[in-house]
Amino acid sequence: MEAPSIYYYSEYNFEYSSTGKADPNPMRPGSWLYPANATTIQPPVTGSQEAAIFNKQTQQWDVKPDWRKVSLWSKITAQQIWPYQIQIGDTPDSLQATALQPPALFPVWKGDGWVTDMLALENASRAELKRRLERALSQRRLLLDAIEIDVASKVEKDSLPSWTDYCLALAKVPQQAGWPYMEKLEWPQQPA
Repeated sequence: MEAPSIYYYSEYNFEYSSTGKADPNPMRPGSWLYPANATTIQPPVTGSQEAAIFNKQTQQWDVKPDWRKVSLWSKITAQQIWPYQIQIGDTPDSLQATALQPPALFPVWKGDGWVTDMLALENASRAELKRRLERALSQRRLLLDAIEIDVASKVEKDSLPSWTDYCLALAKVPQQAGWPYMEKLEWPQQPA
């Protein structure tokens, strides 16, 4: 007599894991041993985002959503939801998530897609411009002070026009066609 097929499931979440054969019972010839967390009830065929879960109360298999192997992003935070954060039964709707990857800078979910939060992008671009310009103006001011009190070296005197040009080039960054998209901007090269 051929050993019956058995279907193993996880002891933690009862998810179908594998198929095997029952072992013969040495104490009772003609009968079989069935291990814990296994059943002789064949699990149903599941789709790509589904899992077969054994229901111990009804002694049947249930098919539940399973999005653990799909990359999802939160529509609220635009952060990736990691597989360990997704449980069997969760769906993109229940997680307020999407499989659409958000754009790199300042994504916001609107309707059925990601858009760039233009106000946040422009504020970040302005902050970056301000940071660079303040540092450049500070360096230029130091050079001017050193020249004014006649303690500047020849190299420092020669570098003043470069720093002046750099400051003017930074001031013109918002006039670029790519403004305020930081990844499209050509930031001027800071003098050595």
